Amino acid sequence: MAGAAYRLGLKLFDERTGKWHDFRRRKLGEEIVRALTVAPKDAPAWATDPGQLWNRVEAMENRKDAQVARDYRIPIPFGLSDQQAGDLAEEMARYIAANLNVPVSMGLHRDADTDVLGVVKPNDKQGFHAHLYFPTRRLAKEDGSEGESGKGFGAKLTLLSNKRTSAAFVDTLNQKWAELANKYRAGQGLSTDYDHRSYKRMGVFKEAEPTVGQAATAMQRKGMDTRKGAQLQQARKLARVFEHVHAEALKHQHVQAKADVVRETKAKLPALSGVGIAGRLKARRVGKGYLRLGPMASRLRSTLPPPKSKADQEALARSLILTDLIEQILRSMRDAQSQVRTLQTTISEATTRRLDAEFERDEGRRARSRAVKRLRVWEQEHPWRRRAAKLVGSKAAQERATLRSDIDSQNQWVQVMKTVVAREAAAAEKAKGGQAELEKVLRANQTDLQQALAELEALDLSANGLMTVAPEELRGVLEGAVERGQRDEGGVPVAEPEQVGRLKESLKSGLAVR
Repeated sequence: MAGAAYRLGLKLFDERTGKWHDFRRRKLGEEIVRALTVAPKDAPAWATDPGQLWNRVEAMENRKDAQVARDYRIPIPFGLSDQQAGDLAEEMARYIAANLNVPVSMGLHRDADTDVLGVVKPNDKQGFHAHLYFPTRRLAKEDGSEGESGKGFGAKLTLLSNKRTSAAFVDTLNQKWAELANKYRAGQGLSTDYDHRSYKRMGVFKEAEPTVGQAATAMQRKGMDTRKGAQLQQARKLARVFEHVHAEALKHQHVQAKADVVRETKAKLPALSGVGIAGRLKARRVGKGYLRLGPMASRLRSTLPPPKSKADQEALARSLILTDLIEQILRSMRDAQSQVRTLQTTISEATTRRLDAEFERDEGRRARSRAVKRLRVWEQEHPWRRRAAKLVGSKAAQERATLRSDIDSQNQWVQVMKTVVAREAAAAEKAKGGQAELEKVLRANQTDLQQALAELEALDLSANGLMTVAPEELRGVLEGAVERGQRDEGGVPVAEPEQVGRLKESLKSGLAVR
């Protein structure tokens, strides 16, 4: 009762303890933006009255350590108005009510204007969070009579009783929250990048901040320093230093790259004819008659002697363009290979989760069959109790409702697992489709690379070799591409063995002058 009063900002009387719980000082519209109680379709009228609802919930439990309610808390995305935030939270509450067949008390609260360390938040970082408070028992609906009885609740929600059975359903709730968050953000023209998965599942390597806890947070907001607060401050300082250093390194790299391009494109070169690899090999120019060179071509240009004749100039220009194209192809191949590895991990993890869900689904089906058998045995062994079960409030009615509730719980678990199986199978298929497209890109790049290498090797021009001018991160890709040039992978055209041998030699010892 105290929890419901706090979340809804109401004054409620607890019939079990004889106490009033008054949280009306948390003004509706200010601290509490919206408060209401929703219930499934055809629920009795008392299910939406917080006073009646939560007193009935309390009365259903006899054990002093009974779990009476659950609180599912969700953050509200930044950028939404009070009305939009309330609509999102209410839609989530109705989703839970419909799927678990329970009433849900929803309280949308405005976030504190200071963070965990007591620092005032900027206006664009002051948002909302919602409490979705619901009983641990479903509304009983056997014969349509229990919903009108004095209590109206059936057996416990075994679906959420332990981590093994609750993880998949909570993941479903989190996925629904992400869908709603993106839906309402899209309505405001804002980015829609909310994802219910953890950083680990998304493949994001980000170290979590140290937790502070409720007591230390309260002390920090009062201006009192704590050990946990100091640890958090230190972690944030280190994170800012890392971001600054990383940004400076990137800035230096960009400046250096621009300087290389400017320095190496000052040498005027003649106009060029086509050199093959249709649609990809083009002369890129800065101004009239100057080539725009990438890092590999710039390094190669700096290692070569000045051309002595017009033919040497033409050969030099063709070599630089080919080298620049090779670098682009290698970078494309590197990125595609990285994405393929990520997708392979996604496929493996999705397949594992699907197999786990299939096992849990089959276990649930067997448990459901046992529950159905128990109900049939009870009805066969107690025919007079079966007739008595039609009497509202009778002990037989309660026994039958408990047996029936067990069947419903197992059936619900089976349906959730079926949803998870379908979702993970779809995720794996989507990843496989992406992998197939990337592999097409890799095959096309492999073909173009072999042709470019063959044309470069055919030029009578001295060089230190591509391996000496290739960036460190591209050398492994280049070596692997040359090795694959000897094999026919998926119908990819390959060079002749003699040509591949010459290419490998040129990569190791440089392009020889003939």
